[in-house]
Amino acid sequence: MRKGILSLLLLLVALCLVSCMSHQPFRPNINKQKNEGMSSYDIEACEENYFGTDPNRKECKDSAFLKYLTNTQSEFHLAFAEFDDQGLLHNPKNVKSILNKYKTIVENSQNHSVNGIEQSVIFLVYVHGWHHSARYDDNNVEKFRDLLNKAATFFNPTNTVSGEQRKKVIGLYVGWRGDSIELPILDMATFFDRKNTAHEIGTQGLSALMLQIEDVMKVQKNGTYQQQNKDKLISIGHSFGAAALFSATGPLLAERVVNSSRFAASGKVKGFGDLTILLNPAFEAMKTLSLFQLYQNDCMDYGRNQPPRLVTLSSDADWPVKNGFPIGRRLGIMFEEHSEDKEIDYCFTNENQRTQNPGIRPKNMTRKIDSYFADIRSVTHFGPLVTHDMTLIKVKPNEKTDCPESSELDKSNELMFSNFLGSENPLCPNVYDIRSCEVLESFQVDRDSYKQLINNDLECKPSNDEIVLRVVPRFITHPSSPFMNILVSEDIMPGHNEIWGPAVQLFFLSMLDLTVEDTSLQMQLQKLN
Repeated sequence: MRKGILSLLLLLVALCLVSCMSHQPFRPNINKQKNEGMSSYDIEACEENYFGTDPNRKECKDSAFLKYLTNTQSEFHLAFAEFDDQGLLHNPKNVKSILNKYKTIVENSQNHSVNGIEQSVIFLVYVHGWHHSARYDDNNVEKFRDLLNKAATFFNPTNTVSGEQRKKVIGLYVGWRGDSIELPILDMATFFDRKNTAHEIGTQGLSALMLQIEDVMKVQKNGTYQQQNKDKLISIGHSFGAAALFSATGPLLAERVVNSSRFAASGKVKGFGDLTILLNPAFEAMKTLSLFQLYQNDCMDYGRNQPPRLVTLSSDADWPVKNGFPIGRRLGIMFEEHSEDKEIDYCFTNENQRTQNPGIRPKNMTRKIDSYFADIRSVTHFGPLVTHDMTLIKVKPNEKTDCPESSELDKSNELMFSNFLGSENPLCPNVYDIRSCEVLESFQVDRDSYKQLINNDLECKPSNDEIVLRVVPRFITHPSSPFMNILVSEDIMPGHNEIWGPAVQLFFLSMLDLTVEDTSLQMQLQKLN
């Protein structure tokens, strides 16, 4: 019996040894060019126009700095930063060189106009989750690259006289060892290990990197050193990558809501960069409670032009996070004590109040929660913190949408909610309808380009149904709160890893439009007032 157990243990050890994921980075190389007459080096992007994942292709396969579609309207840069299990960068000098290069792109865009419009920069950061890496053929690498391509194409219409881009798109893919074991079944046992690693990366090296990224966007102009309104920084994290990203930026979000809360009425509560998006986040709701309370802040008034700063999206069909995550957490906290009557603040208005006076300030109320469930459930699968629900409906282009039953009493002409300013349904003002055809028109791109970029489900023509993302609030936060914790229906995000479908891409692009088009926001406000 003992020999059998010992043999089994030795077999498991052997399997782990041969199936362990490499500790080495997948993107160690960078092209260096020596500056003439100087000891310093400049870096050049590895240029690639191929969008597949053919393992036989060698060029740029291990490069940390790439450029795609060079000298076209869809040109974009993609760079990589990789961390070890202790949260330290594998190649810090490479990352520093990349950030310096990105800094030059931002600086060169200042005071440079294209067809009379000042050139700007969109910086997208993505942190991958469990079972992923920065490897060339990783699905997340491919999908993030596609998102950069779509953003570059959408924001750069082909009719510019000079052929230059109005908006430069640059991206950074943050890689780490998303698996410590490669075997398909054994890798499920890495839950605790990889979750702890994600948080360690977030609090260690990623927090420093994110601050450096934010500094890339700042320029010296008119006597100040800050990010210009025309330039935008958006960070995205998925699964344990969302855990790492929140561990890195959560304290920064808290500091900024405290320091800028006195400007809340004018819609100027700041976040990290312009927007942080967490997709199917695999970390406990407990970690967000303090930040949730800061955003509630006695139901302070937020300006109607206050953009979202932290948005979480979780699929109701995400079995690993919805059902599997609590099992793992129960084992992890079995010796901890929890309170059954912790209080959180709600900013609440009932339906009668909203009908009689849509502009009424929400009332500050408290709700008792069991902190044990906040500690085992993820942030968007812990009901008391869910602020909105997102569903998908289809209508003919230009067809009006009906109000959901829950908002039948809210058919007022006064628009109250403003997180997605310009997307409010005028018949049911407490509801946002993000329509694919309207997003298309806002980007002013030709339909052929649109058809090539987006699945035909989003193509706008009379014979097609138009996709509409409907976001309905649960009335527990201020209408313009910078925090949106959205539970998403299965037809939008079918599961944990299905985060790149057409409907989610539509949401990404609408959020990009929201953060980029500051002038259009002001125009929308003028129309409403």
